[in-house]
Amino acid sequence: MKYSAIILSAGLVATAAAKDVSVCKGTGFTECIPITSAWTCDNLESKDGRPFVSGKVTSWGSCDIFSKSGCTGISNTVDTDGWSKFPFDVLSIRC
Repeated sequence: MKYSAIILSAGLVATAAAKDVSVCKGTGFTECIPITSAWTCDNLESKDGRPFVSGKVTSWGSCDIFSKSGCTGISNTVDTDGWSKFPFDVLSIRC
């Protein structure tokens, strides 16, 4: 029984762990900025007003990307293969 509890606990910790993501202002993974997200909605704010148009998860797993702030609007998934051009400008992400 102790073994099962340890496996379950390890799985829960891994699920809640933060993911590293690279979001990019240029297509083809150029002009990228590293971010970390841990299953919360993170609004992506660009200092120069340019949108994030490509990106990928750089650690493991996948994240949900959204076309509007607050993790609303059109959504899709990004993983370690990433998108060289997102299907929409990404304004928020949840991993």
